[in-house]
Amino acid sequence: MITLTESAAEKILDLFKEQESEGAALRVFVNGNGDGQPVYGMAIEPEPKDADEVIDSYGVRVVVDEDSLPWVIGSEIDFIDSLERTGFTIRNPNVGGGCACGGNGACACGGGGAAGETCACGGAGGSACACGAGGAH
Repeated sequence: MITLTESAAEKILDLFKEQESEGAALRVFVNGNGDGQPVYGMAIEPEPKDADEVIDSYGVRVVVDEDSLPWVIGSEIDFIDSLERTGFTIRNPNVGGGCACGGNGACACGGGGAAGETCACGGAGGSACACGAGGAH
């Protein structure tokens, strides 16, 4: 379904601790942006819903609603910390040309931007990140 890298899981667990949300899950969701490309979002989910798909990756529970599930199958969430950008990336091999954060295959949700098939959600903390929607960090 969707996987986390070890570095993403470590950062998510750190964020849960900072937000006093140990035991919570990471909700990954997708909204449309009007031109058929997915717009990814992530949020701390204190209580997953019965209809959610739940996986465990490196000690992090990841939940996805049934409408978003087809859009995230095969995706990988990573955390990048470099001079060029810092933040979460979602690599989806099923979507060509990027995640449509602002269009043209590039996105910069507080993280500095990335080209290709990644979506950089800024790693500044907070409980939600929505690529293409301005992001709430």
